[in-house]
Amino acid sequence: ADDSKVAHLSGANNFDTVPTVNNNPLLLASSLPSDLARTGQANTFTAAQTFSIAPTIKDASKDKGDNQAATMADLKSVENSAWHTVTLPDSQGLKNITMIYKIHDDEKYIEANIHAQPISSVKASPTMLNLSGIINKITSLDLLFITSYSSMFKTQTGLAGGASTPSFSSNVIVLTDDTYIDYDDGLISITSNGNPNFAKIYYDSLVNN
Repeated sequence: ADDSKVAHLSGANNFDTVPTVNNNPLLLASSLPSDLARTGQANTFTAAQTFSIAPTIKDASKDKGDNQAATMADLKSVENSAWHTVTLPDSQGLKNITMIYKIHDDEKYIEANIHAQPISSVKASPTMLNLSGIINKITSLDLLFITSYSSMFKTQTGLAGGASTPSFSSNVIVLTDDTYIDYDDGLISITSNGNPNFAKIYYDSLVNN
């Protein structure tokens, strides 16, 4: 071999061009970014990172197996499956309205109940619940307003009762055309035909989805 063309590595060596392996230039230390993450050391990221799959966290100190990092979609799913409490705006027929509800997004309904005080009015078909902060549009109801007063709800024809089946428009629930509330006393809640504790309100989509 031509000794002038052979690299001697026993000491410091300088090359006129970057050495290559299989036509690929070797990376020089000076060409690496200063903030390059080292997988064997703790790293702090100051900019958003995007991963094609959810990172997996391995706890080598204990025999816990692998723990997959939660994604935003995972957290949203947990949030949707939990019970929520919300204060709804006063309506023509109700005030001091507290609603508890749980989202069943696969079947497109919320399971709900309320604790509210009635507002007496001779106005027929008063608005009762405004759900514009939760759902975009109601598609159907399995809901009954109930109270301990046997004659809380009255109709223009004189019929009275302690329960009333409502109707809806967009995302607002109202009493039927000829029904009004006759007392300011007591409390009003909601139920359904199949569940004495909760009503079902079906929707097309959620406001925050």
